[in-house]
Formats: sequence, C-alpha cells, structure tokens
Amino acid sequence: MLRAVLQDELERNIGTRVCRLELWGVASYVNGWQASLTDLARIQPVGTALLREQALRRARAIPHYIDSEIVLLRQGLREGYSSPQVIVLEVIGQLDQLLDANPEMSPFSSPAERDANLAFPAAYYSIVRDEINPAVRRYRDFLQTTYLPAAREALGVAANPNGRACYDAVVRQYSTVAMPANDVFETGQREIRRLDAELVPLARRLTGTGDIANAMRQVATEPRFTFRTSDEIIAYAQAAQDRANAAMPRAFGLRTSVPVQIQPYPEFRARAGAPGQIQSPPEDNSRPAIHLLNTWDPAHKSRASIESTTFHETWPGHHQQSMVAREAKSQHPVLRFLWNSGFGEGWALYAERVADELQLYSSDVDRFGYLASAKFRASHGARCRYPYARHELRRSDRIPLRAEHALGQ
Repeated sequence: MLRAVLQDELERNIGTRVCRLELWGVASYVNGWQASLTDLARIQPVGTALLREQALRRARAIPHYIDSEIVLLRQGLREGYSSPQVIVLEVIGQLDQLLDANPEMSPFSSPAERDANLAFPAAYYSIVRDEINPAVRRYRDFLQTTYLPAAREALGVAANPNGRACYDAVVRQYSTVAMPANDVFETGQREIRRLDAELVPLARRLTGTGDIANAMRQVATEPRFTFRTSDEIIAYAQAAQDRANAAMPRAFGLRTSVPVQIQPYPEFRARAGAPGQIQSPPEDNSRPAIHLLNTWDPAHKSRASIESTTFHETWPGHHQQSMVAREAKSQHPVLRFLWNSGFGEGWALYAERVADELQLYSSDVDRFGYLASAKFRASHGARCRYPYARHELRRSDRIPLRAEHALGQ
C-alpha cells in the first residue's frame, strides 16, 4: 500500500511539471506566498532562546524568498507564462494592505506577540520593518509596473504554453483520476440538476421565489440573512463546531478529541474573500488546531455559509480526517501525514453531507448555504468542457455563480 501511495503521489506531481507552475506563481488564495508565509508566522513556535533564534532566522530569510519569486516571474514572462490579470490585481490589493500595517500589527509579526522575552519583539519588528516590508514593496511594485501590463487577460490556462496538457495534469493531480474535461463537464451538469431540485423548495421557504439565482442574491445580501458583529460570526461558528463535535460518536467509530480554536483571518486575507481554513496542531498537540474564519464586514456576510464551512474545516471534515490519520501511530508516517487533495477535499465535501444527515444544520438558510456551496463546486466542473478558452459562462449562468461566491465559498 505504501509503495502504491508514493508511486501515485510522484506520478501526479511529475505530471504537473508541464504547467511550469513556478513561473507564474501569483496567487491570491492559500497558495500565494503572502498567505502561506503569514500562516507560518502564526504557528511559528517561540518561548525559548533556541526557538526565538529560529524565528528570527526564518524571518530574515523571507526577503530572499520574495526576491526569488520576482526572478521566476520575470523568466515566466519571457517564456510566455503568466497568471491572469484579475488575480494579479487582487494580489496587489492584498500587498497594499500588508504594507499599510505598522510592523507591530503586521501578520508577519505574530511570533513577537507570543513571546514574553523583552528584547525579542523589538528585534523581530525591526526585521519586518527594515527587511520584509521593503521586499514586499519590491514585489508589489514589480507586479504593478512590469507584470500586470504583460499578464494574460484570459482566465483559461490555454493562454499559457501547453495549456491543455497542464489542465489534464492538474485534474489528475487534484482528483487522482485521469478524467477527460468533457466527463468533468457532464458530472458537473448532473450535479447542478440534482442540487437545483433540492434548492428550489428551500428558496421558496426563505424568499418566496423558486428562482434560485434570485434567492441566492437575497440570501447573500439582505440584512435579515447577515450578521451584526464579528463576534456574532465567531459565536455562530463556535456553536456549529461544538454541535458537530458532540454528534461525532453517533456517526464515527474513529474520531478525534483534539480541540479547535477559532481565529479571524488577517484583514488583508479576509478582504480578499478567504472563506475558511484549518491549521493542524503540531504532533505533540502543544497548541490546538486553528480554524481561520472570515469575520470581516459582518453586515455584508451571509449566515448561509458559516455552518457548512465549519463542518468542512473541523468536525467531521478536515480536522477529524487529518487527526484520525495522525493518531494512527501504527501507520507509516507517509500515510499519516501525506496530504491527498482527492481524498482530503473529497472527505470534507462528504463531511458537509454527513452533517446534513446528522441534522446539524440549524435552519433552512444554513442548508441553503450548504447546497449552494455544493453547486458552486459543481458549476466549476460544469465549465470544464471549455477549460482551454476563456472560462466564460452564458449570461444566464453568471448570477448564480456570483451569488454563490458572495455566500463565502
């Protein structure tokens, strides 16, 4: 089994080399360096002299990493690879918000906030101010003046060299199966029809209309479906998380009791629309898992997405699956720690459905959000017949997708 898992992992990773992903790594979600490096800062251990020195050394290495990204992006432009302009603009906005923060408030500075040593914060803040922020500025200005004018307008990966081969390789990488784009499209179409049949009665009860696009718009924007404060969002997610944890013995023989702490996203990521994310604890469980939650602008955040996102990220989703694997001490470490998107994300989507079967959604609006999220994923599959062109939709298809995105997915 171990050999088969490793062989599959290597084959899928080798397959994506055709994409030359390292040459067009401008990304606004969890795979962007501005997200991954600030995530890392949040969980960087501190508290001893050795850990403080490691944190400082890691912080000092960040500018070289960022400058290396510029080198790779320049090479990508020379060879015809780029990220879409719409993504580049989002990243520029994120970097502007990062740079607006004082070093003491920067998401990079989390280690300094969690250590009681008197000299450490000043040393760390000076690295953020004098080394990291100037590197962020260099990258941001490069994007604005050089990269954006040369970046592709098209969303489809066909605009890059070997686009079709890249698309097929990425389907294989993330799904673990070699599925033609037309088959992905047909699967998405079937799922949309199935989900629409479930959404219509909910839409009528919530909004008085069976027009799903109209109902989605109302649920995403009307004040009766939104929050008043950020604390209210956290409390809503906490209640769902506690309810799910308590229900696990009814559904699973293997489950985890490792706690999960809800924390808000840094504002620069929340403003960009990050919906939710789990950060697993270290193997010794010296800190809890962290459920990152988007609490920005509560008056315009629909309640519809919070519970499904919570079940996806915590119990019975990513947290449960990853911790059960980790706690299987008799298994090889590769099997305990290796992340496989086809299984990991597949499990988390399955977990949203299990939560429905366990009647964990507290109202029609929460079930509506769960089904809308599922349709959002199916809609992406339903666009895959034309993945090498512009990823455009018919006008009649655009409103549901945008409304589902507004629901936070």
